[in-house]
Amino acid sequence: MSMDLAIWSAKQVTLLDCLPQSTSWKTYSSEFGTEYQFEGEGWLISVQSLEEGEADDAVAEKLPDARYMIGLGLEPIEASPSGYLMLEQVTRAIAEHCDGVWVDPSGNAFRYNEGAFE
Repeated sequence: MSMDLAIWSAKQVTLLDCLPQSTSWKTYSSEFGTEYQFEGEGWLISVQSLEEGEADDAVAEKLPDARYMIGLGLEPIEASPSGYLMLEQVTRAIAEHCDGVWVDPSGNAFRYNEGAFE
């Protein structure tokens, strides 16, 4: 299992421009596009730009022109606190860079400086 989050933006984002420790990320190509992975001690974070789409109501309330989604995941779900800290740093950095919102697993939407990672 993994901890999965999303970031929505009104504009497309070049992920490598906003990832913390950008030179430490590995790049993979898949049928869905480019995926970036950061490996920690016993945990892994994956980030990938997904297709343009229509945001749900919680996102649209915070960012009415949201069109582009970025998926983030941390595995395993029992990752160490350092894994969760890195996930938070990555999520907030991307959301700030693209002036977007991040969405927690419960579907709540937050600006980059809002919400808690628990």
